[in-house]
Amino acid sequence: MTYKELAKKLRLKESTVRKRVLSLKKRGVIRRILAQVDPKLLGYRVQAGLGINVDPSMMVDVGKKIVQMSETRMVLSTTGEYDFFTVVWTRDRDSLSTIMSSVSNIEGVTKVVPSLLVERLK
Repeated sequence: MTYKELAKKLRLKESTVRKRVLSLKKRGVIRRILAQVDPKLLGYRVQAGLGINVDPSMMVDVGKKIVQMSETRMVLSTTGEYDFFTVVWTRDRDSLSTIMSSVSNIEGVTKVVPSLLVERLK
């Protein structure tokens, strides 16, 4: 969304919106602005979430390895059922299987549970 479009929605002048966004960036409130892309248009027909459990003594090492995987789009450490939750984009289900095997083979990983992502609601 452009500054002009944002200004129209907020009923403000474009220059006011631009100044406020720059101020928020300078103060660290806005760390970065991202584009939301459609993975399917880039050839990634399968998007999945992976719940990953890890030996507690290996959390940091496993986390570093998962973050380095090119297929991961988001990696979160969590409390609850899984130690990590990651979002991966793949070309097809076969490549999802390959990614799951790669994650499972990381030393310290004890469980990998996939969930296909059906629709992004927000």
